[in-house]
Amino acid sequence: MDVECTREKLSQAALRASRIVSSRPSLPILSHILCQTTEGQLSLFSTDLELGLTTSLGAKVATEGSVVVPARSLVDFLTNNTDPTIHLISDGPHLELKSAHMKARLSGLDQADFPTPPVLANTKTLELPAKTFLEAVKKVVIAPAVEDTRPVLTGVLLSGQDGVLTVVATDSFRLAEQTLALPAASDIPTLIIPSRTIQELLRVASGEETGGSIKMELEEHQCTFTVGQTKLLSRLIDGAFPSYQEIIPKSFATTATLKRAELLNLVKAANVFSREAGASIKAAFSSEGYIQVRSPQGQFGQIETKMEAVVEGEAVESAFNAKFLLDVLAVLSNETIIFELNGKTTPAIIRVPGDDSYKYVMMPLRIEG
Repeated sequence: MDVECTREKLSQAALRASRIVSSRPSLPILSHILCQTTEGQLSLFSTDLELGLTTSLGAKVATEGSVVVPARSLVDFLTNNTDPTIHLISDGPHLELKSAHMKARLSGLDQADFPTPPVLANTKTLELPAKTFLEAVKKVVIAPAVEDTRPVLTGVLLSGQDGVLTVVATDSFRLAEQTLALPAASDIPTLIIPSRTIQELLRVASGEETGGSIKMELEEHQCTFTVGQTKLLSRLIDGAFPSYQEIIPKSFATTATLKRAELLNLVKAANVFSREAGASIKAAFSSEGYIQVRSPQGQFGQIETKMEAVVEGEAVESAFNAKFLLDVLAVLSNETIIFELNGKTTPAIIRVPGDDSYKYVMMPLRIEG
């Protein structure tokens, strides 16, 4: 392989591919990146066997070829280099990198041992509007479980029928649901995508030109997302997602309309004192037109804050996980939100005015004091 390309584009591609590489791979070769030429382009592929990423950039290809090199060494060389152009020449399992002021020789591994990018067959393909889809998954991916004791809860559910795509995630203590319109004739089967795949998709999309759409390909056990010059390849999670619709309240005894950013600041302040008490805070909704937020009494003290709000219905006080509140308040961009409750022991909902497409449901905490 004999290739020349811009350092900036190659550095961006290498960083993107290196994020897939595990810090403790199950096989040594999985800490490497496959670099290969394809039709006047240089492509990089990395995988941890559950998630894979292929990204390409334009290059002057003098000689076709491929090589498997350590991800960290490649990234370190590129990020510490300021020369505009990089020349790559492979020699067996080795790769020589040259620029105007720097030169390196990376020792690679046998390409025959590196997993090949999977080729999906019998796929269902659809184009998703990039902006609305990415905004939807961004507001939902805050809710999956982190522990994999129940693998289906570590993923994001996608289900599309009758022209509506539903995106859902839950860890059984909170739930986020977003619906959006599907392009005509784009119904998709129910599938559970690992939350890590969705998080990586958001990172990729932030650094790629989407062209206004994201291409999604579905197979029985795998899916791909194509954003610009980058493709994510992911395994799907097997299992039945819990039936969640019945836990979403349909009516409420208390409804509060308030400023999102102001509540976010109050919860941040209370969280400083609540960390030692299981990250719990109490929110009291008063019919006199305010919400009071306070932390439990802890080793370092206690805080109590208040903000104006339009509160309709019964006065109520309930306790919530501060992180759950911080997550949703940070990911929403609306100036005003609606907080709805049915007492201190039943689920509460946060949504935005005039839009029923997004719901964030939280189970209250049972604490004393």
